[in-house]
Amino acid sequence: MRKILETLKRKWTEYLLEIIVIIIGILGAFTLNNWNENRLNKDEVDGYLGQIKDELTLDIVKYNYDLKVSSTAIEYLNKVSSEKYDEVDLSILLHYLSNNLSPRTFGTSYNKLLESGNAELTVDVQINSSLQRYYLEACTRYNGVTEYHQKFVSENIEGPLITILNHKRGYLVDPKEVIEKMEKGALRSMINWQINYFEYYQPRIEINIKQAEELIEIINSR
Repeated sequence: MRKILETLKRKWTEYLLEIIVIIIGILGAFTLNNWNENRLNKDEVDGYLGQIKDELTLDIVKYNYDLKVSSTAIEYLNKVSSEKYDEVDLSILLHYLSNNLSPRTFGTSYNKLLESGNAELTVDVQINSSLQRYYLEACTRYNGVTEYHQKFVSENIEGPLITILNHKRGYLVDPKEVIEKMEKGALRSMINWQINYFEYYQPRIEINIKQAEELIEIINSR
């Protein structure tokens, strides 16, 4: 009887050891699989962040172009509004007066990151909140303002200008006619409206530039 119990005890111990080995093997495989999956997900996120950084760089190029265009327009239109006609070429007034700023497609890679479901793997809460603030607030605001400007210029400046000034080929106008029409309200109002708009718009471009630059720094330091 004693030998039977010892035999059963030994077999039971061996059985338990086998179960423990199997469990450890399963847990190890599960842990390794999770580690590999997390590593792949992290590599995917890193790829998206690299693409986002490249897109932010292009956004900054666009913003700086907008600043240059609007600054040139402000300088030119201010001189016309102040009747400093000898300092500008009045024949190209339409180029500045009908100029409008265009919306931009933002966040292609950011949207892909969100769709992947791995946005939380950026780990840094600061990155996630900065991405949201930039794309969902700053970029949305930028496109809202530029879309409004495009529509306003098309409906309230380009159309009426056809009846206010005679157009030549190349969208040129007669400087003498410009000076004559400046004595009346409509042309001067258009010029002053554009000046006001560009002056309102510029600080908002600078805010977007600052946010984009900060995001690049945060991604680089990750």
